[in-house]
Amino acid sequence: LTVQGKSLVPILTKSKSKVKHSALSFVPKGISLRTERWSYMSYKDGSEELYDMRIDPKQFQNLVKKPEYLKQLTSIRQRYEKRKQSIR
Repeated sequence: LTVQGKSLVPILTKSKSKVKHSALSFVPKGISLRTERWSYMSYKDGSEELYDMRIDPKQFQNLVKKPEYLKQLTSIRQRYEKRKQSIR
């Protein structure tokens, strides 16, 4: 008997363990990547959203066009593309 997926045993035995470091969500208008700190959305129309969930958990301040977040935006875009390709 085999099962696909990741074991939850580490979470149950070690409270600081993590099963995944990010998650993809699919909606009709696009795809979202959520990490512990960041929420990134890429829409089919080419628009994007980036939120720092530590300082803006209700996602009021889109950081995509703020130059001081360009490094983080570039990094999360790469992570997003890598995760997206891994599920195809």
